[in-house]
Amino acid sequence: MAKKAALSYSDLLKAIREKRVGSLYLLHGEEPWFIDELVKAFDEHLLEEHERDFNLQVFYGKDSRVEDIVNAAKRFPMMAERQLIIVKEAQELEGWRREEDRGRFERYFAQPQSTTTLVIAHKYKKLAGNTRVYKALDAAGVVFDSVKIGERNLPGWIAERGNALGIELHPAVVQVLAEYLGSDLGKLIHAIEKLQFMVGKGKTVTPADVEKYIGISKDYNIFELQDAFSRRDVLRTHKILNYFAANPKQNSIFMLVGFLNSFATKLLMYHELSDKSNQNAARAMSIPPFVVDSYRVAAANHPHQKVMRWFGLLRDCDRKIKGVTYSAASEGELMRELILKMMN
Repeated sequence: MAKKAALSYSDLLKAIREKRVGSLYLLHGEEPWFIDELVKAFDEHLLEEHERDFNLQVFYGKDSRVEDIVNAAKRFPMMAERQLIIVKEAQELEGWRREEDRGRFERYFAQPQSTTTLVIAHKYKKLAGNTRVYKALDAAGVVFDSVKIGERNLPGWIAERGNALGIELHPAVVQVLAEYLGSDLGKLIHAIEKLQFMVGKGKTVTPADVEKYIGISKDYNIFELQDAFSRRDVLRTHKILNYFAANPKQNSIFMLVGFLNSFATKLLMYHELSDKSNQNAARAMSIPPFVVDSYRVAAANHPHQKVMRWFGLLRDCDRKIKGVTYSAASEGELMRELILKMMN
């Protein structure tokens, strides 16, 4: 039997909004944001307001029994074409560990109530795909795998979200948001929505806007540090480090070490490329083409052997900040010590 094609987030969201739904849905995986948004869409679009009182029931995994969920799903809707049953935090459902309860689910999944839409929201991890209960659900319903957005795809996702909200994010803004907020999509969406509200639709969001409304400095951020460090601009590098030391909540040494490790890894890749054209380097290093020039500058100032030594320095610093190796130095002092050793 041919394997069912995976349904994308956007396709599933569109189907829900148009009320083109089936009887069974499993939303599972590591990225909670997509799951929460899909659950919200089911809640907001599937039933009319006057249908909700009798035809919407929400269960929470930690406090719910499989028997109660199945019995609710078997009922017929009242004065509506469909009822909606949502199981939130389903990863905490104790029934997954009990054979009797798994059997209840399997039997229901084999013959689901056609006028019920049962949505199981299983966040932070996937339901084991080699189990009979998963296979029964997959055979009869829709399974959405909510995967985290990787480092390579995150900038593109951020830019797309900005476009979806009617604003254009300057490339430097995309970089800063990706590095400072990482792959926490909830925080990213909150920041982008705040920028859209403050700057207005149809506008371009600049680094100055991010500094004003999000609090990330346009002059003293991790990318400005990378540029100064790459150019061996000692004075500017230490000015930025002093700012970091004075603002540790937004510029922690943990973030700095992680960023420098990623920077060193990519710079080493650039050194070892035979074709250093912008397009080829961008593809090989998983970075936007416009960023390649910064690595070209860095490579001219920091040769291959020097970059190789950085990994030992980064490991030593990592051990100090985690307490594996004793150090009486403050975070700011450790930052300066690390950068000074890497620059020389």
